[in-house]
Amino acid sequence: MQKYFLSEIFFSINGEGLQIGKPMAFIRLAGCNLRCKWCDTKGSWIQKDQATLEDIVKEVSKYNTEWVCITGGEPLLQDIEPLIKKLQYKISLETNGTIYNDVIKKIDFVSVDIKTPSSGMKNDFKVLQKILGVMSYGQLKAVISDKNDYLFVKKSLNDIDLNFPLILQPNFFKLSYKELFSLYLEDPIDHDLRILMQIHKIGDLK
Repeated sequence: MQKYFLSEIFFSINGEGLQIGKPMAFIRLAGCNLRCKWCDTKGSWIQKDQATLEDIVKEVSKYNTEWVCITGGEPLLQDIEPLIKKLQYKISLETNGTIYNDVIKKIDFVSVDIKTPSSGMKNDFKVLQKILGVMSYGQLKAVISDKNDYLFVKKSLNDIDLNFPLILQPNFFKLSYKELFSLYLEDPIDHDLRILMQIHKIGDLK
């Protein structure tokens, strides 16, 4: 019987990126291979409680939703292919960009991170590029805490072939939207880009 380390399942409004404002069910899997300094879901780092595939699908079926977002933690630490096969919904995946799995090809929307210096973590650009190369649709997302983060993302675009929008979000506690707007206007990034808020933090949602 397939089991998953699970943090929580809930229904909410997607608070960030290109899917901002879209209602969906969220499956937050537990366990992460990174320890970002500003992570807002540190409770999902540790793999503790497990749930069966059937129990997860049953819980999600309670919600009237078109989309299901599989997030973490880092979902790709676990074998999510049986889960997405069983879920009869459009699937969105949130991944930190450090683990490749062919299941990414089967996901409707993939949100992949590029880790900025303020996170305290490093990127594997070969893995990141491989993920970006097989995604059918999605976004590359970066959390910006300061000018150094912004310049890092701008420079990193020289190292990857990005055919999807770049989403910049200010670190809610370190940088204001106005400051991020100013960084961009003073030194624009030449790419399809959105500077977006995280509405789940403003609206006190998960």
